[in-house]
Amino acid sequence: MCARFPGGPLPVWTLARAAAALLLALAGCRQAEEPAEAAGEPRRGGTAVVGVRADFSGFNPIVTTDQYGIEVNQYVLFTPLVQYDEDLNARPYLAESWELLGDTGVVFRLRRDVRWHDGRPVTAEDVAFTFERAKDPRTASLLASAFLEPVRSAEVLDAHTIRFRFVRPHAQALEDFWWAPVPRHLLADVPPDRLRTAAFNRRPVGSGPYRFVEWRPNERVVFERNPDFPEGLGGPPYLDRVVFRVIPESATTAIWAGV
Repeated sequence: MCARFPGGPLPVWTLARAAAALLLALAGCRQAEEPAEAAGEPRRGGTAVVGVRADFSGFNPIVTTDQYGIEVNQYVLFTPLVQYDEDLNARPYLAESWELLGDTGVVFRLRRDVRWHDGRPVTAEDVAFTFERAKDPRTASLLASAFLEPVRSAEVLDAHTIRFRFVRPHAQALEDFWWAPVPRHLLADVPPDRLRTAAFNRRPVGSGPYRFVEWRPNERVVFERNPDFPEGLGGPPYLDRVVFRVIPESATTAIWAGV
């Protein structure tokens, strides 16, 4: 490891574990603040700086295609319906519970304490909107082919309950919902064929443990802790900020990371 993350155990989303997974995949990283003690009580604060070889394409779960952008969407900026545990089994996240309707569909009940970073609540309308935009062929969304092909339709039952119906029985019913909704109130006016170039993608408003702060193209992207992240999902993370620095040259990355 080339960086350390001050933190402690969280019941669902563990910042250190998610960040470590990113670090293993990325080019290089370092701790920008003094590291925490190896043992003892966790403490808040600090900045993790992660080196990447190329800039991100954008942050929008419907149209993001680069690997690292998808990881940031899933673990940093947004709240997927389900996450995975250590055994790769689906566990509650934005969806606090679900009911499988035999092999015909599933009903998700959403948490009521998750909000977009602009203060609006995350609702079933956002989930349905994301599904419909992803399924629209004009959007050309990776979600449609990777996850949503076996899902026929979405029906909002109330503000925090949504039902999905399947095209046919399939073995990964819950795993197909490892995707995060986007805010309907900010993207409803963007035509499907223009979603890939929407301004939102470079100034995203998420609902996850970190909020977008700044993007300097081909230089850095900055995220800061969301102080309002629900306690039921682990609460605000211990780390203050995560900074991704674009360092194209591998030799420079190695020197910068202290390798």
